[in-house]
Amino acid sequence: MNIPNIPPMSTPFVNAEGHVTEVWYNVLNQLIIQMQQNVSNEGFKTPQQSTFNISALNNTKSIGALLYDNDLHLLKVNINGTFKTVSTLP
Repeated sequence: MNIPNIPPMSTPFVNAEGHVTEVWYNVLNQLIIQMQQNVSNEGFKTPQQSTFNISALNNTKSIGALLYDNDLHLLKVNINGTFKTVSTLP
């Protein structure tokens, strides 16, 4: 999810007519779009990647990242630079 940067606190939220300024409108618009794409009524949607892409992300700065392997249909988490399958106990 790409969360937009919040403008400096000196940036006015509304203009003289009481309308949201263009800067804040763009931030709010981007934020709402990201939330609509990444959150559902059931919760957060886990980003999906292919097995190949997940392998390419090993040993990167994605430690702690949670991904869904859409080839193998497995949930994976990056622990110490390596993606490992999340499993449940019976």
